Amino acid sequence: MSYVLSHASGRSEVELGQAAMIGGLLLLNYSNGLINSYIAGILLGMGIGTTVSRFFIKMISLPRHCERGTGNNTYQLLWEAGVLAGFLFENIWTEGHPDTIYWICIGICAVLLLMYELFTHPWYYRKMEEKQ
Repeated sequence: MSYVLSHASGRSEVELGQAAMIGGLLLLNYSNGLINSYIAGILLGMGIGTTVSRFFIKMISLPRHCERGTGNNTYQLLWEAGVLAGFLFENIWTEGHPDTIYWICIGICAVLLLMYELFTHPWYYRKMEEKQ
């Protein structure tokens, strides 16, 4: 099992997940149709599910065997803090301009994808090589 976790790349899954989220947000921004809202919801759900599951695998594969429970709890706390911060900042950023929320979310997705590609992915593989 640790072989599977330690060699699970996830790079393309994270890229695909972020692309699906950006696509869903663009569809929500540019379309008012009910069917398009359903399609956007599916894209957002697939994007979030794919990205979150890849990060979860990374978070529990970095610690040693006895520390994986701590990695799991840390991941869950970070997830809850992120959702809370999202609700808080959404109200602050878009108080006067509610239509800008989609563009802010698209910008956040793009910046986080760049950060993943440039920093997180290389750092993760350096740590995994040190672990073995």
